[in-house]
Amino acid sequence: MHSTDPLFVDSFFDITYDLSLRSHRTAFLDLHHTRVFSPSLLTVHDRVATDAAGVDSFFDVFYDISTGEVRRSFGDPTSELLLTYEYEKSTPKLLQRVHSTDPLFVDSFFDITYDLSLRSHRTAFLDLHHTRVFSPSLLTVHDRVATDAAGVDSFFDVFYDISTGEVRRSFGDPTSELLLTYEYEKSTPKLLQRVHSTDPLFVDSFFDVEYNLSQGHRRIVYQDLVLKEEFQLDAPRVIRRVESDNPAFAGRFIEHHADIQTELVALELTAAGFPGLGPIEVRTEYDGLSRVIREQSLDTDNGASLLLERQLSLTGSTLVVGGNLQLNGGSLSSTGPLDIFGPATVIGDLHVNGVLSADVKLFKIDHPLDPDNKYLIHSCVESPDMMNIYNGNVTTDEDGFATVIMPDYFEALNTEFRYQLTCIGQFAQAIVAERITDNHFVIRTDKPGVEVSWQVTGVRHDPAAMQERFMVEVEKSPEMKGTRLYR
Repeated sequence: MHSTDPLFVDSFFDITYDLSLRSHRTAFLDLHHTRVFSPSLLTVHDRVATDAAGVDSFFDVFYDISTGEVRRSFGDPTSELLLTYEYEKSTPKLLQRVHSTDPLFVDSFFDITYDLSLRSHRTAFLDLHHTRVFSPSLLTVHDRVATDAAGVDSFFDVFYDISTGEVRRSFGDPTSELLLTYEYEKSTPKLLQRVHSTDPLFVDSFFDVEYNLSQGHRRIVYQDLVLKEEFQLDAPRVIRRVESDNPAFAGRFIEHHADIQTELVALELTAAGFPGLGPIEVRTEYDGLSRVIREQSLDTDNGASLLLERQLSLTGSTLVVGGNLQLNGGSLSSTGPLDIFGPATVIGDLHVNGVLSADVKLFKIDHPLDPDNKYLIHSCVESPDMMNIYNGNVTTDEDGFATVIMPDYFEALNTEFRYQLTCIGQFAQAIVAERITDNHFVIRTDKPGVEVSWQVTGVRHDPAAMQERFMVEVEKSPEMKGTRLYR
């Protein structure tokens, strides 16, 4: 079959029927398909191959009516990849094998068996096999993956029951199984799961998980510990609650709400409940527009509350505290302004790496004479300078001189020294005979043996003080003009 069209003059089909060889050959250019019939053997052999140079691969299909076998293969003169079908009419059964004649894979194969009488399907690769059994009358399907390898008796099982809507998955061995069971309730609709074991050590331990699609609920139970989740699409909101079915923990719970209120505002609420008391709540609001996080802690039993507000800004974030703030031996740090509205108590050490300013600075202790009933409060000494104060008493010698030794760091820490001298017990004159040099100074009196009370002050000039020097009088910023700290 060919054409005189110049475009297709070299294209043609050749078809040959050979009655003596009982063969039928169809060729298109160098690609050819040959079919050979053997009536005495009840076989038919198909081959698709090519005469193209350098291509010696082929497809073969072999049908044997006497044995009910079909063999399909793709290969070349060195090896073939074969798919063999064998039909057993009496059983009835279909056997398949996928294998190769390549010496590297001659021991590797897939065996697949379809058994219509047993309603089973079995696939095996070497000694690993997967069996599926169908039970139409029971509406069940049973899968098992196992091995014939010596010393390995574990298996995977999956069991489907259409009548009850149950799926049971398990991994185990002849002694025990770890099971995952699913039960579908179409009418609710609901999905129930259970993870449990047949091992005697864990027979009382289990996980139960329930998904309720109509209510948007999920419930997870481990023995008597319960986690409930509720998804509210209209809000939209997710509520999670942890509690126990154990009577010993009745009334105790932790509940968490995640609430998307608007496009730019989200809310979290965490509550903890205790028997006989109102819950303690922490309500956190995220304001995406103003970049503020507001957190309110509330004792619903007595109404006590604490408000924290965090204003986030690249130019300086701030923390605002409404209520009492106590640091019990912990730490509080801020790289920007820290505003606390209300009393703040620090139980432990407080370190400020920078400037500490306050309107009034006090110390407050238990009153030494009545510590159970009173406090004693003193104010700090104020100065426009970063001043250190040193004092003591000294008695002059028989010549009326006394040398006062200061700490070895004195001159490294201080400058601009000032002196105060007061004679004790008698009228006398006292002067500073020698100013401070090499961390000491000399006092002289006009009489010998005079006790002198002395005081020396100095102004700090260490690196920290020099870096944090402050102006005594400062103009208010434009936004603060017209406002006062106190009225």
